[in-house]
Amino acid sequence: MTITRRRFLAGTSLAAGAAMAGALPGGRPAVAAAGLTPFVDRLPVPPPAKPVGKALVGPYPTADVYRMTVGTLAHRFHRDLPLSTVWGYNGSYPGPTISAVSGRPLYVQWVNGLPNAPHPLWSPAFAAAHGPGIGGTSPDAARTVAHLHGGRVPPDADGWPEEIVLPGRSTKPYLYPNFQEAATLWYHDHALGITRLNVMMGLAGAYVIKDGWENALPLPKGAYDVPLIVQDRMLTSLGRISYPLDLAPEFFGDVNVVNGKVWPYLDVARGKYRFRVVNGCNSKFLDLAFADGRAFAQIASDQGLLPAPEIRTSVRLAPGERVEIVADFQRDRPGAGIVLVNRLAPAPYPGGGNAAVPENVMAFRVGSAYGHTAALPTKLRTVLPSVPQQTRWTTSQYLEKIPESAAKATRRFTLIEATNTGTAICVNAGGFTPAIRDEAGKIQWSDPLPFKVKAGDVEIWEFTNETVDTHPVHVHLAQMQLLGRISPPGTPAAGSAEGPGVVKDTWQLHPGETIRLIGRFEGYPGKYAFHCHILEHEDCEMMRWFELV
Repeated sequence: MTITRRRFLAGTSLAAGAAMAGALPGGRPAVAAAGLTPFVDRLPVPPPAKPVGKALVGPYPTADVYRMTVGTLAHRFHRDLPLSTVWGYNGSYPGPTISAVSGRPLYVQWVNGLPNAPHPLWSPAFAAAHGPGIGGTSPDAARTVAHLHGGRVPPDADGWPEEIVLPGRSTKPYLYPNFQEAATLWYHDHALGITRLNVMMGLAGAYVIKDGWENALPLPKGAYDVPLIVQDRMLTSLGRISYPLDLAPEFFGDVNVVNGKVWPYLDVARGKYRFRVVNGCNSKFLDLAFADGRAFAQIASDQGLLPAPEIRTSVRLAPGERVEIVADFQRDRPGAGIVLVNRLAPAPYPGGGNAAVPENVMAFRVGSAYGHTAALPTKLRTVLPSVPQQTRWTTSQYLEKIPESAAKATRRFTLIEATNTGTAICVNAGGFTPAIRDEAGKIQWSDPLPFKVKAGDVEIWEFTNETVDTHPVHVHLAQMQLLGRISPPGTPAAGSAEGPGVVKDTWQLHPGETIRLIGRFEGYPGKYAFHCHILEHEDCEMMRWFELV
């Protein structure tokens, strides 16, 4: 890895900040990964969310209503660590899994039940970000905003970063129409300027949409269908979350956490399992593989099923991305232990390269009983040149491959690291501002784009990366398909399926590369964000918004 001035500043800032955080009252310097024994805690499976009633009024009176309350809870990250305080939804970290059905709307009311006290990860340096103090609130307020990542939802339910909810308050019930195909989405906090802090404290959970077509496929179900929300943390010797005290350019923890546990294990039957994998890390890219090199099948991406299973030996996920894989333990002997590892170094990607020794993620302990042994289907869905809207919104059986000729406009954006901007915007501890520059040369969150998007139109969005890091670009509302990449020599290959018939909402954009995406902007008029999903970048200016009219 080449140590540039930018890399040196980022590394020293993070190290110093983490040491200071570890020395706060009640903690000692953060524990090293080697200090904990792996695979001693059973993998928790987040509980299902339960509706509290029916809407009774409005356009969908029979729709279920859920109430999700943010609160503090005592949590043990590892068997050998004390209980510590995290945040969760309805007493669970990660939050309960919300199960939905394509074409069947539901409502969620989000409640901030946190104490009216300063944010537990707050540092005065964070006030320089765009967001703290919004609306005359205290900069260190424990404010929340819930966003359904990957959802096609009305703008007043999308989690607009400025629509904060203070302790003791709640949102109106958010309408989630679920007019989209079966897919693994996730919900997480999106408060302007402190998203990274709130997600670090625990505010994330799975949201799974299913439909009749997908349910009829011979894929693992029930106990053989398991969400894996992978995050990284730096923990003090008292089990508390440690986080830098300055505006660190990125964050990399020293332990991987799956569904809230450090390096857990899962007892598995001899058969196939469907794992819904979410990269819920702040900054960390994951290149997941089994330590023994075995192959698995990728069956879905961010926005649902692939046309057919794709056999792989690893999958690379940027923060915010999801994949669904099927792993088969049928031929393993009872008592075997299979380890899932991350092959990347805990550093900005791709500059950090591979880890000298792959990091543990979790283990699978094979039992003697047989489980789901049916063969995988060779075909998962059909790609067509045109699919009626009602069909697109209620079943994953068909996918419309949008031709480039259907586009009404092409928009161009450039990801940069700005210095000496001359304006009062966030500058991180590395001395630069990660930003998205539009065609008018504007870079600030508060700057409207020089265009508006017409509802129902197909558009091409091109993103060019002038920085040294790979950025995961996430566009709210839109489900995008890849037209192509213009990449310099040495650019990393695709980390997961992204070819014809693959629909995503978060895309890896590599250094020096231009990516061309096409999508139909269906939905509801209003304002929607798009941003880098490295949360430290998003919180420090690498986020813009567009308006659908």
